[in-house]
Amino acid sequence: MHMERTKYKCTAVAAATAFFHQVFGITFGVCAASWAMCYLALDWTGSQFMPNSDGHTLTAAATLGATLMMARSPASAVSC
Repeated sequence: MHMERTKYKCTAVAAATAFFHQVFGITFGVCAASWAMCYLALDWTGSQFMPNSDGHTLTAAATLGATLMMARSPASAVSC
């Protein structure tokens, strides 16, 4: 009886660990994809609306904008 309880606890811990890894992986993937899409969109639009800016300024503005969009909500950043 004691062996079965211990075995059940190990199975529950393994299931919880697998669930955590799955949720972490999906969340990280959504955040990374959202940031990349917003960065590319802001970099492209920045080059269209600020043609006299150098590459470093556009990169800084796009990085800041993408970070703020992703930090607000990855779901809303997808729609940028």
